[in-house]
Amino acid sequence: MFDIGKFKSAGKLRLKGSVKSCLPVSVIILVLMASTSVRKSSGGVPGNVTASDISSWNFSMVYGLEISADPFASALSIINFVVTGILSLVVAKFFLKFSKMPLTEKPTLRMFIDGFSDWAKGLLGFCWMTLWIVLWSFLLFIPGIIKIFAYSQTFYILAEYPKMGVRKAMKISVAITRGYKWDLLLLGLSFVGWFFLSVLTFGLLLVWVYPYAQLTFAYAYRYLKERALALGQLHPSDFE
Repeated sequence: MFDIGKFKSAGKLRLKGSVKSCLPVSVIILVLMASTSVRKSSGGVPGNVTASDISSWNFSMVYGLEISADPFASALSIINFVVTGILSLVVAKFFLKFSKMPLTEKPTLRMFIDGFSDWAKGLLGFCWMTLWIVLWSFLLFIPGIIKIFAYSQTFYILAEYPKMGVRKAMKISVAITRGYKWDLLLLGLSFVGWFFLSVLTFGLLLVWVYPYAQLTFAYAYRYLKERALALGQLHPSDFE
C-alpha cells in the first residue's frame, strides 16, 4: 500500500536530529535554485493568447527554460535549465543515501559534493526526459503531465545504479510508477501547506521543509522499487 503518511513519518524521523547537519546542503540547493530562477518581466497576461503562448508558459513553468528576444533573460533561462538538470541527480543521490543511513549517522557536506561527479549524466537525463515530456505534451497537455510522474523516479534509479543508462532508467521508472501516478501527485500536494508556510516565514522554514520533502520522496521511491521486485514486475537483473 502506498502509504503517504508512513513515508512522511519516515522522512520526519530520519531528519530529526540531523537538521543542522543537513543545513549547509539545503542552503546551497535553495540558493542555487533561487539565484538561477527566471521570471517574466511583463506585468500581466496579454489579451490575445495563442496555443503557442500556452505551450511556452507551461514549458517555462515546469522546466524553467524559455528563449526570448531578451538575450540576458534567455541566457539566465538556459543556466537555470542546466543547473536544474545537474542538481536533479545530485539531490536524488544525497537524499536517497541519507534515507538509507542509520538514525545515529548524520549526512555531510562531502556526501553532497560527491554527487557532482556524475553531473553530465544528470544533465543528459534531464534533457532526455524533458524532450520526451514535451513531445507527449504536443499530443495533449494531460499526457505530458502523466509522463512527468511516469519518469519521476528516473533520477533515484540513476543515483542508486550509476552505471545504468538514462533510457533504461526511464523505462524502469515507467514500470514502477504504473498505477501510482495519482498517489505521487497526492504525495506532492501534501506538502503545499508546508511550502505556503515557508513563504510566510520568508523562506526560512524551507531549510527544514525541503529536506523533509526530499526524504519523503526518497522513501516513496524505495517502496515503489521494492514492491515491483516483490510482485515480479521487475527482476534484480533489470537493474544491472
